[in-house]
Amino acid sequence: MPIGIVVRDTDGRVVPLGDEYDYQVDARVVSGDEDAVDITVDENVVEFHGVEPGAADIAFEIRRGDELIDDTTDELTTVDVVEEHDGEAEEFHDPHTWVDPVIVQEMVQIIANELGELDPDNADTYEENAREYNDRIEDVHQQLEDTIDDAELDVAVFAGHDSYQYVERRYGFDLKTPVGISPDASVSPNDISGLIEVIEDNDIDTVLYDPFETTDDSYPEMVEVIFEEGIIEDAKPLTPVEGITEQWEENGWGWVEQMEEINIPALEQALNPD
Repeated sequence: MPIGIVVRDTDGRVVPLGDEYDYQVDARVVSGDEDAVDITVDENVVEFHGVEPGAADIAFEIRRGDELIDDTTDELTTVDVVEEHDGEAEEFHDPHTWVDPVIVQEMVQIIANELGELDPDNADTYEENAREYNDRIEDVHQQLEDTIDDAELDVAVFAGHDSYQYVERRYGFDLKTPVGISPDASVSPNDISGLIEVIEDNDIDTVLYDPFETTDDSYPEMVEVIFEEGIIEDAKPLTPVEGITEQWEENGWGWVEQMEEINIPALEQALNPD
């Protein structure tokens, strides 16, 4: 269960969080079953991993290095870990909202509005820039719609963490991956067998992978394992648009270019086997 943390200063401005900034976010078990959850932190996201059944009372912290600035000990959050849920689970929200072009347009407009309030003399410029950039994002949206609508398949295999749930729901197709939303999640032999079955059942000839999950020009380990089965030989990168490589930076590629130059061609190939 990931929880995104947003901290604002007294003027309402968002405070950057992470090891490279002045302030960091953390969490700790204050009371209850300490062994019920493992807690990991990545910049402004706190992830709770259920280990064994139990309930733990959690306090969130804001730190500056080793100094505790503030915490939520006066208002604890309880995390329950259960083996089975005896009712209808609440909808789970993928944190990768920035992959969905429609949501990204909303983000761009929010940023423009905030900048306009902070710098009213240039509000018209921010609004114009947002409008122009959202026109480009709208083109990406239309390209994705056309790509999925015209595709032979409505399913592809993605050897990476599950970062495309919003896009899958938006455009009506499935990316099969055994990995959750965290890139650190482990994969079992049974998971790989499930992907192999999807590949064989749908005559898939291209597997997709996250380029940020490999440090060089080689393929991620999950792709190599699939290749060893001998039923597929091609793989294409599908970026979750949460970073940039040195080559992309040299090309001047931002969000739009990553979608148009990498993701849309990759989806088109994966969903239209030869």
